[in-house]
Amino acid sequence: SKFIGVTRSGGANGQGVIYSVTSGGNYQLLGSFSGIAGNQPGASPSTGLLKHSDGNFYGATEFGGVEDFGVFFKIGG
Repeated sequence: SKFIGVTRSGGANGQGVIYSVTSGGNYQLLGSFSGIAGNQPGASPSTGLLKHSDGNFYGATEFGGVEDFGVFFKIGG
């Protein structure tokens, strides 16, 4: 099994990361949030991830986006 998660801080920009971990303990960094206002990746994920029936994961950030009030994001499952 493969588990997907996010952190609120850390990563290349200090604004959180997206990662996966297998049941065997193999870790893979999938990406870093940018922390730049106006940039869709946003910063500081503020929710856990929800898995939709379409196989994708969805979440929200506290910062980033056009007005720096956060964004919704999708991670392919």
